[in-house]
Amino acid sequence: MPKVIKDIDKKILTTAEELFKEKGYENVDMRFIAKTTGIAVGTLYNYYKNKFDLFSIVLENSWNRTLKKCEEIEDEKVNYDEKLIKILSTIYEDIINRKGMGSQFMRELHKRDKEKETNEKMKNFGQKNSEIIKRVILKGIKAGVFKEEEEFIEHMAYDLLMLCVHLRNKYEKEDAIKYIKYRVKRMC
Repeated sequence: MPKVIKDIDKKILTTAEELFKEKGYENVDMRFIAKTTGIAVGTLYNYYKNKFDLFSIVLENSWNRTLKKCEEIEDEKVNYDEKLIKILSTIYEDIINRKGMGSQFMRELHKRDKEKETNEKMKNFGQKNSEIIKRVILKGIKAGVFKEEEEFIEHMAYDLLMLCVHLRNKYEKEDAIKYIKYRVKRMC
């Protein structure tokens, strides 16, 4: 009788994410993911056509969790500057917790010479979070909290999102969060 694993897809995704974070994309193969998950390699391929397909879904799920956290923060009853700081800090912390998976994803897309797919994937990962940032800033402007004009908001939201990505590579967590707070307070 075949071995039955409850919630196999969830277990595969959880295991793969842990392995990609711990060892990096290059150092993990489908055989190792299957072994660590406790399934046959063929079973893994029944769920995912290749390692990159699995990696893409793992990263997308991770960004979706970030989006959910940001949406919850957006609904909190706190000042707009504090709300923006919390959202940006959450994005930053989640980027750190991904341990370079986004950079690995970009490298793999470029290796595969899929520039259009690269742009679409990155746009999708960032656009939803940028929209939350933009909404919070616009509401903050209407409430008189932020000084910037509405025409700059779209660029500012994207820049703030990218700031979180770049801070990961240059600063320790505490310094990065201080800088995020500084940037938001400068807008008030």
